[in-house]
Amino acid sequence: MLDGTLPIGSPGIGPGIGWGLCTVPWVLFSVAIGGGAGSSTLPWRYVLNLCQLSTLLTVSYIIHSIDWFTRWSVGPATALVHHAVVAVAACSAWQYWVSVHWSMPALLAVHELFFGYLVGLLCYLPRSFSIGEALTIANALALLTADFGFYGLAQTRLQPVMGTVDVASRSTLLIVVQGGIVASCLHGLAIGLARKAFYPAIVGHRTPPGALRWMDAAVYAIATGAVVLLMAYYLHALLGTSVFAWGWSFLWRDPWYGPFLCYWAACLVGTVWYVGWRMPAGTPMASRAARNLRRKVYHGLVVLMFVPGYIYVPRLLSLGLAVAWCGMVAVELMRPFDLGPWVFGVLQFIQSFADDHDAGPAVLSHLYLLLGCAVPLWLGLIHPLGSLAGVLTLGIGDAVASVVGQRWGHHPWLWGRKTVEGTVGFVVSVLVAWRGLLPWLPGPSTNHWSWTVTSVCVTALVEALTDQNDNLFAPLVLASLVNLGTYQPRP
Repeated sequence: MLDGTLPIGSPGIGPGIGWGLCTVPWVLFSVAIGGGAGSSTLPWRYVLNLCQLSTLLTVSYIIHSIDWFTRWSVGPATALVHHAVVAVAACSAWQYWVSVHWSMPALLAVHELFFGYLVGLLCYLPRSFSIGEALTIANALALLTADFGFYGLAQTRLQPVMGTVDVASRSTLLIVVQGGIVASCLHGLAIGLARKAFYPAIVGHRTPPGALRWMDAAVYAIATGAVVLLMAYYLHALLGTSVFAWGWSFLWRDPWYGPFLCYWAACLVGTVWYVGWRMPAGTPMASRAARNLRRKVYHGLVVLMFVPGYIYVPRLLSLGLAVAWCGMVAVELMRPFDLGPWVFGVLQFIQSFADDHDAGPAVLSHLYLLLGCAVPLWLGLIHPLGSLAGVLTLGIGDAVASVVGQRWGHHPWLWGRKTVEGTVGFVVSVLVAWRGLLPWLPGPSTNHWSWTVTSVCVTALVEALTDQNDNLFAPLVLASLVNLGTYQPRP
């Protein structure tokens, strides 16, 4: 990356560097200052501290990207030396001028996690991410991984290893959710290392296909088992009990949990059956419009599953989204392996939903759909519209905009393929759905309607005009704007 040789993401998709640099700091800023002291699952001052760290990462990336630095960093060795100089200088300046209560080793660890994630996403999954998407995900994952790791060090009394680190207390549920997300990152790293370590020495051009399939299965199983055992041990140290025992007891804490699990399973099985057998990926469904229709069915599934869950069992929904994320990432990580016809069929089924953004070796749109719905809920926003931002924008607004734009859209925007009619459909459908859900939603319904309408209109314009994956960015825009509308002065 430092010498300019890194792949730059999905072909035909803009780099989106502005989105990548601004999204995570902006979202954390809105969470920190909006909605009163109880607006987040973490204290607002700690979230503001994370916002400052996120800004440090964006500043460091800008320094690495300017023309004089890339021309100066010729060759890997020189680039690494210059990267180390910039890292130390940026972290030192940030620690001196900004009130960040983390030691220099901790800041450097976050800095290198960010660049490690960024290089890993763009190098090992070329053409799968735009630069903006990779920057956003790397920034968020670096902060989440560092926060989770430093919290564990503090709880196990090993914090002096990294010096002074200001970490916040959190609920057991948040610890498990963070552990699941970090485990999915470790899963990808473990599989990548296993393939790099074992395949060149074992696999030859004369290896029988049957033996290769067994080797693929063994590598995947060993890497997956190692990550599960490592994370289970780490969570046991934090929770004081087995995470599996905690999960089993969690499911029996509320009588609604069992019926909702059955309801979600029925919705999922029914939708997969309908799409797989009534809307096959063959002949007539090969067009762009047909693929788009297949995707929007799952956007409707988001509404059926997540809205009742948020109203009645929000804690179970948060945990379920984390489990679903781990499962979907685990399935996507099977793609480089030959694990038999059943796994191949599942991956082909997922491939049938690919859109223009999925030009690389990984299919990411369905993962972005899940993230777009989950992240606003995980942020613990006080306003229900903010927590349901992903469901409303993707499950309702995006689906209605697509249908209206394809059938009645005659006035395209100056940029992109979206139409003015589709954008109007987005705004109207989200506002109508929000008004209809308002009596059923928990939490205060603050925000003047003028601010709510403005937030939805801005989100609709983002969905229409950006060439980035709107499954990832549109929910974050709506959630952050709505949460800013609940601003209250801090003591």
